[in-house]
Amino acid sequence: MAEAVGLASGLLTLTVFAFERKSSHTSESIESFKDLVQTASDDLQAHLDGINEKLEMVLKRAVPETAADSDEPRRMKEERLSTQRCLQICDQSSEHISQIPIPSRPPAGTVDPDTTPESLINDELQECQANLTAAAAKFEIHMKELTERLVARSRAGTATQDDADDLTRLHDEWETTRQCLSICSKVDGHLKANVSIIENYATGDAVQFMVSTNGKVLHGKNHGLGQRTRQFGGYMSEKLVAQLSKDMANTGLHDPERDASARRAKSRDDTEDADETDPVADAWQRHGRGIRLANKHAPGLPRPAATMQTCQASAGALRAVRLSPSLRTPVQRRNLQDISITRTGKPIIRVPGGRSSLGGHTATVFGATGFLGRYIVNRLARRGCNVVVPYREEMAKRHLKPTGDLGRVSFIEFDLRNTASIEESVRHSDIVVNLIGRTYPTKNFSLWDVHVEGTERIAEAVAKYDCDRFIQAEGERVARALFPETTIVRPARLFGFEDQLLHRLAGGTNILTVNHLQERFWPVHVIDVGKALEQIAFDDTTAGETFELYGPTNYSMAEIGALVDREIIHERRHINIPKHILKPIAYWVNRLLWWPIISADELEVECLDQHIDKSAKTLADLGIEPADLADLTYHYLQDYRSSSFYDLPPATERERREDKKYLHVIDDQ
Repeated sequence: MAEAVGLASGLLTLTVFAFERKSSHTSESIESFKDLVQTASDDLQAHLDGINEKLEMVLKRAVPETAADSDEPRRMKEERLSTQRCLQICDQSSEHISQIPIPSRPPAGTVDPDTTPESLINDELQECQANLTAAAAKFEIHMKELTERLVARSRAGTATQDDADDLTRLHDEWETTRQCLSICSKVDGHLKANVSIIENYATGDAVQFMVSTNGKVLHGKNHGLGQRTRQFGGYMSEKLVAQLSKDMANTGLHDPERDASARRAKSRDDTEDADETDPVADAWQRHGRGIRLANKHAPGLPRPAATMQTCQASAGALRAVRLSPSLRTPVQRRNLQDISITRTGKPIIRVPGGRSSLGGHTATVFGATGFLGRYIVNRLARRGCNVVVPYREEMAKRHLKPTGDLGRVSFIEFDLRNTASIEESVRHSDIVVNLIGRTYPTKNFSLWDVHVEGTERIAEAVAKYDCDRFIQAEGERVARALFPETTIVRPARLFGFEDQLLHRLAGGTNILTVNHLQERFWPVHVIDVGKALEQIAFDDTTAGETFELYGPTNYSMAEIGALVDREIIHERRHINIPKHILKPIAYWVNRLLWWPIISADELEVECLDQHIDKSAKTLADLGIEPADLADLTYHYLQDYRSSSFYDLPPATERERREDKKYLHVIDDQ
């Protein structure tokens, strides 16, 4: 198997090398590489056919086998497997080569501005081609010899001891492929030692010079984020780089009015001292007026010298521009704290300004039309984020339009079963929040469809487009399996203006239960959860964490019902029915009626208490103090009072104690 490992490594090295260095290839080098891979593939295929033929002949022999002969089929099978793997590698190499774009030829009389990398690649690839061709020739010779020997032995009906020949052949093949691997390694090491790869980011009014002082090839990428960034590259000597750094350190942008007054105050001294040199004139005299860096060099000069002259002239032009008072224009200044880099390296620029702010982020909120979704959309939009709201029903999303400035909130119609619509919703986003969830099944979606399969499709889309943040509130195991950096949020029962907790207890005349309202949990305010989601979305350190979001007090459903009755000044009737009776009734009622009343799954939840994961983070880790349910019931339930008590303020603790001392008798006659 050693020969397969050597050849596979060599071909993989060439494949990766050609793919990464595709910008330096010409059509001749690519065609040469294609011929090389095609030749190797043909030789390997012929070798594989020969091995299959030999193996069939060996297996059909009827003569008694010796110990040496019994090992021969095993070696042939291993050799066949190695050859098949090499063919697969050659096919992969051909696919990569076909994806390499071929640059157009330069016009006649011009010089290619980037011939150094191509010369390095072509010289080494020629050597690789020669050695791989020799290896294929050796494979063919050994194949013919072994085939003739086996055919002769089969005709004679006798078995010979040719283990030594087989071992010698295998050793020669291994040695040849190892030489190919060594050559490819030399190519890789040579290019690593002679190519400098640089990637740099600049903000503000930055001037960047990316130069080579040791003759190495420069492969660099600069990213400018400011208003007046200038970036230049080329070859320079170390002396010129030192002088350029010194000159740039002594120059800078100044206030035009302050500089003008300083020059007027100094004009008298300048007339007396005629020998003093103007900084602009000095820069032009030393470096020339300069031109922009181009991809062409002066005829007759070698590339390093020509590029150094161009870069030197460009440096002089930049100094003149920066020192000239007539070219100074006011620009918007950004502070370093206004720029952040996301987990995937995307720069985010933020500018304050209320709902007209620039948040820099693009966030997609699934389930935004629900109870919790509107609170996170409002917080993201007012920070200037571009919010994408996937929706199903036109009228269900209209209340989200004024949550942000004009154009900040975008709406995309989607279907949870349509993967293309989900990918369209997240492909431009760096923050994705999934709040889709139901407490009861519908005729179109079961709970499994919503919480498992729907979450799976969204997580796959997030992983496909490598979004920076993914916050998941349902189906956490599926989300973590597909996107390990998912932030899991487990909110307790929510209460607020549009909740299904307080309004369900206050709006019904008869409340059907199966557990005597003994379910216990920590109700949490929806505004607190909205704050938490906002902080989690903008804090990359929360990636991969789990948050338990719950309120400060543990209540039973009966205690919350008592609070509701006290606030609305009306006592509701609670009817307890055994679960084995009410559950099938709820199941069929939920299937027959098209509006939600009660479901069998909700009855199961009524028999379960909320348990807090002690290892998970809470609202306290986000610096949020949760509000208590008892302090806000009057605010949310006042509309359920009759007109006689509508304006009555909530009773104090002292009034409640005094009220218990009296017996109220109402005479209806």
